[in-house]
Amino acid sequence: MVHASMRGGQACLRAGLVAVIVISGALALAAPAGAAQAKRPTVTRVTNPHFTAATGSTGGGPRIKVKGSNFRHVKAVTFGGTRGRNVKVLSPTTLQVTLPPHPAGRVDVRVRTAAGLSPVNARDRFFYQVRHRLDGGLNFSCRVNSGDGSVSCWGSNTFGQLGNGAKKARSAPVQVKGLTRVVSVASGNLHTCALLAGGAVKCWGYNTDGQLGNGRRINSRVPVTVGRLGNAVAITAGGYHTCAILTGNRVRCWGHNSYGELGNGTRGRALRPQPVHNMTNTVDIAAGAYFTCATRRTGAEACCG
Repeated sequence: MVHASMRGGQACLRAGLVAVIVISGALALAAPAGAAQAKRPTVTRVTNPHFTAATGSTGGGPRIKVKGSNFRHVKAVTFGGTRGRNVKVLSPTTLQVTLPPHPAGRVDVRVRTAAGLSPVNARDRFFYQVRHRLDGGLNFSCRVNSGDGSVSCWGSNTFGQLGNGAKKARSAPVQVKGLTRVVSVASGNLHTCALLAGGAVKCWGYNTDGQLGNGRRINSRVPVTVGRLGNAVAITAGGYHTCAILTGNRVRCWGHNSYGELGNGTRGRALRPQPVHNMTNTVDIAAGAYFTCATRRTGAEACCG
């Protein structure tokens, strides 16, 4: 307010200053300097805590959790470009979403909010893996247990194929040592392999032809890690050989190869995984006693052995 006793010029000048201050104040309220902008979401971890439903080439289904930050006003969650369903915001750092169907392989999980799309990073990966929860070998069987994804086996155990550290046959299931978060099991005649969430493969039992894939020919009564494999999304076991589909839909096989069942153009056994020729864009795989077949994305099949 300008005092009435002020001269006209002073009054006008001071009134003008007051007007500028008021206008500046109004502008400041509309767009304050340094106002915080909504941040883009980030994804730091994707987990499938329950082993209850099929994934990979057999479809979607399970509800998984996505960890990260800035999960506000979520518009979509995508898996390799395919939208997930039933998105539920549990907190600003946790989402729950139902997996959509997708071929086996690695995908990037992206979250879109009102602030934008989460950037791709090394921790937003999810592996669609082909699930096979029960398989049988020669006089023994193995299964993936619900909940923690441990494995149990029963039957003949002469070569340690039950994976419990012993060689005594068992008529009731015994737990394989040191395995959890297993997605799939595959049994050959006298050995078994397990595919773990995240892509590692471990095998146990008979190993004369290198079917355990650890670079040796010594039988093992407990699981050993398959070497030089990378991230696997599906496994299968033949009589005395083993194969896996890796991310990128490539195929690797190891073990017995007298009939060319490894598909690498030779007949020599392989103690570690070897690339298979002419099996590309593979989404499913199966092995018989001395042969291997795979299904491509197009639906065509390829076999060797």
